Amino acid sequence: MEEYPSIKVQYDVEHASNRYELQSGTRKRIYLSLLELLDTYPYLKNQNIVIFGAGRCVDLPMDFICDMFSDIVLVDINTLALEEVKQYIQEKDKNKVSFFTFDVTGMRQLIVEEFDKRKPGSMDEIMKFMQDMAANIPVLA
Repeated sequence: MEEYPSIKVQYDVEHASNRYELQSGTRKRIYLSLLELLDTYPYLKNQNIVIFGAGRCVDLPMDFICDMFSDIVLVDINTLALEEVKQYIQEKDKNKVSFFTFDVTGMRQLIVEEFDKRKPGSMDEIMKFMQDMAANIPVLA
């Protein structure tokens, strides 16, 4: 089995110098879950994968994902976060990865407008605002 640098666990999290190092344990668990998935369903290997809410991918073993899938589509609402992902993708895999900025929930505009209208100032007001917004997210049946 090939060794992937992204799954080397940083055991001394107190001395982790950045968010990527702090997420090393999570990357290892996701790697193991993907490995089990691909073992159970081997036909998924070399297929396309879409990752919604990809963010900065600090919690994803991108080297492993790039090896296992033919095309990788990363979707997130945050363009800057997606830009940061590029540092975790090896040069040989850059042509396999696509980036899309998209609001999967469709709630961004509503949240911005409601935040501007309410202007929550205290932590309690912010928490109430977040709870109200979460209650408005459509549930898939």
